[in-house]
Amino acid sequence: MTLSPRTLTLLVPTTDFSRAALVSALGHLGEVDEARRIWGELKRINPNYSFNEHFGRQPYTNKDDVRRIAEGLAKAGLSG
Repeated sequence: MTLSPRTLTLLVPTTDFSRAALVSALGHLGEVDEARRIWGELKRINPNYSFNEHFGRQPYTNKDDVRRIAEGLAKAGLSG
């Protein structure tokens, strides 16, 4: 079973990784206000969060996946 980032943020309230993925998805959907609200939650949980550092440590084999996540953040007016 695969859980959505939104579901994971409810199940694990301190997750920054799932919030970053959710912010990206919301950015792609044009839900900028909600994306920024979730980004605020992420930064309260982890004030030092950096998308570039966090996703740079992940074992992504397809760099296009990381690029798409970064694009969603940019569409929400946010950066890592």
